[in-house]
Amino acid sequence: MTPVEIRGQLVDALQLDLIGPRDGLGAPDEVLPQRPSSWYLTGFLVPLDADETQRGEETSNEEVDEVSDTACSDDATPPDPAAAHRKYLPSSIGLSVLVPKATSQLNVTVRWGD
Repeated sequence: MTPVEIRGQLVDALQLDLIGPRDGLGAPDEVLPQRPSSWYLTGFLVPLDADETQRGEETSNEEVDEVSDTACSDDATPPDPAAAHRKYLPSSIGLSVLVPKATSQLNVTVRWGD
């Protein structure tokens, strides 16, 4: 293998690891054993037609570490846990750009995976 081929394979491996499958790379019908935010390091979008269980996730109640100080035990009652709420996952993406004030037209090309 040439150095260029090796670098290409490294790039493909990183894309699979960070982003996931895409055109000709990985399994397009992949089913993850965990939620995408835990599996991939980059962002993801949920399809608009996904069912309710796939469009959001319940946030867990995080316990606050309690400081134990017997000398200052005025309030020995632990605080109430925060209520769990539904967190909706992103199903769209936006982009902001700065252009000169005189600009009257933009030509945009979107390329996937390049």
